[in-house]
Amino acid sequence: MMVLEKDLVLSLNRSCDYFHSKLLLFGEYAIVKGGQGLAIPFPKFKGCLKIGDLETDAKFFELYDYLKKSPLLAKRLDLKRFREDLDLGLCFDSNIPQGYGIGSSGALCAAIYSEYIIGGLPPVENSKDLKELQDYMALMESFYHGTSSGLDCLISLIDKPVHIKDRKDVVAIKAPRFLELGNFYLFDSDQQRKTSPLVHQFLTRFDKEQSFQLSFKEFTKLNDLLIRDLLNLDTEALKDHFKKLSELQGDLLSDMIPPNAKDFWQKGLASGEYYTKFCGAGGGGFFLVYSTSNLNEPGLIAL
Repeated sequence: MMVLEKDLVLSLNRSCDYFHSKLLLFGEYAIVKGGQGLAIPFPKFKGCLKIGDLETDAKFFELYDYLKKSPLLAKRLDLKRFREDLDLGLCFDSNIPQGYGIGSSGALCAAIYSEYIIGGLPPVENSKDLKELQDYMALMESFYHGTSSGLDCLISLIDKPVHIKDRKDVVAIKAPRFLELGNFYLFDSDQQRKTSPLVHQFLTRFDKEQSFQLSFKEFTKLNDLLIRDLLNLDTEALKDHFKKLSELQGDLLSDMIPPNAKDFWQKGLASGEYYTKFCGAGGGGFFLVYSTSNLNEPGLIAL
């Protein structure tokens, strides 16, 4: 992970544009099974393409080869200029922590797509345009994850919140006024994780354990209610449903919660002062914390 440096000399054809990380407020695992999701750009962490003194990541050259082999992306991107810039020392100057579930590779892919798309980014005027853009982003980010929904890239690219109504219906929305509902924080587990093995673990349990399936139906119901509560600015309902989801998730997916996060998680449930849930796939990275009070717990990042 590189630190943002404002004084690097730019050689790109435009001034440096930063691409923000993303937070999945609600929808972890529920989206996989047809539930809803709500994700927002998170400007605290961001990255930017630059050409300067930083060393080009060798993975960039592998990405270039991957893009060349993709008929759709090779026609859409100016790969000749991309390769020329790689040879000049192209890098992604970013403070987005990797393996934390906030879209480090998504922001990178969004930055490259935005810079090298032939003819510039077309306007996104309707849901069809949004879905097409998401499909291209999914194809591109699959280089890093094997498979990708494209959502992380999409949010970084359009820099707007999205409401995932189901896997085929994603709409950009106005920024939800969630801070009117209380205080939201990120808890840092201080542990990286990879998404793919966690999703595989979840799907294996879902397919094999009937009791897990039944519990997950309740999980999905609470998830969708929380999105409704947040969009409707219903504080009492959100607090109640957040607590119930925290209890259920802490029990159902306890093996995906690192020990330090589990201690923090249980402390909040026991005191009733705050509640914790996944902020993505779990396993490490950040966890989302909600409280109607201002928290003074060390290490929390306020949204």
